[in-house]
Amino acid sequence: MLVLDCLVEIQGKSNKIKFTYANSIKVTASIRNLTDTATVVLPRKMSMKGKKLNEFVKRGDKISIQVGYLDIDSQNIFNGYITSVSSETPIKIEAENEMWKLKQITVNPTRYDKFKLKDFLSEHAPDVELVMPENIEFGEVIIQEETTVAKVLDYLKQNYPFNAFFDGKKMIAIMLTSQLQNSKEIKFKKGLNIISDTLKYTLADDVNIQIVAKSILSDNTKLESKKGDTKGEVRTFYAPEYKTQKELDQYAQKMLDTYKADKMSGDFTAFGIPFVKKGDKALLYDDDNKERNEKKFIADAIVYDYGFGGYRQVVTLGDEIK
Repeated sequence: MLVLDCLVEIQGKSNKIKFTYANSIKVTASIRNLTDTATVVLPRKMSMKGKKLNEFVKRGDKISIQVGYLDIDSQNIFNGYITSVSSETPIKIEAENEMWKLKQITVNPTRYDKFKLKDFLSEHAPDVELVMPENIEFGEVIIQEETTVAKVLDYLKQNYPFNAFFDGKKMIAIMLTSQLQNSKEIKFKKGLNIISDTLKYTLADDVNIQIVAKSILSDNTKLESKKGDTKGEVRTFYAPEYKTQKELDQYAQKMLDTYKADKMSGDFTAFGIPFVKKGDKALLYDDDNKERNEKKFIADAIVYDYGFGGYRQVVTLGDEIK
């Protein structure tokens, strides 16, 4: 019989606390979101040296979470910083990953003729190691009022074909998930290590989407290209590297072909082993649904759910790897 195992470590300014038990632990990690989050619920009567825990644990303290099975497999699922500690019982600790630090760094109003992410981070967050392919380009970026590094990153994500997330203390920036490096391939089979799923298969003809591509030339001329269903979901991309209407039209069509394709979406719930991280590749097998066999997907998001009911991983599928 598998025995649950966990270790929660909190490092404050003057003390370090360790817990080997918790009522529940929930961690949400995603390559689509800037911030990963964690919630730890501890027993009702938890105290230290006769004082309430929230007198020792403070906002900004470092926290690491490890869960798994005793003597078999225990993995680190979260590193970050505490954002709140409840005063009521049971005690609830909320935390965010490295992105929390970037939410504390102020950026003054600035105009960038050609925004360079590496230079921006070197100036405002020099401790962040950035891994990014050189083909990601940004055009003019105007910061009109005081903001934070995290909000600038969110603006870039909303306006460019670009995505960024933290892997530990390292920031990964990509255009497409195919640019992910060093991700593991993990086999999942329904009835073996998949408990349940909400997966559904959608044909390309049923995918309603419109791609809007925009570019601004050096003389401030604005180019725009629209491809796809005008009544569908709209995805907008800024592509300053394309300088003619023809180039922008070709780019918009390429993005439409990428998104308007036969696809499987949804999530599946698995046991705690094998362990899967965001960005890993999930290779599926299902004897009852043969069309799923040997299809490989990026694990877009993982929810780790640990507690009295056991340890589960809920894996959300991302792009299929052909």
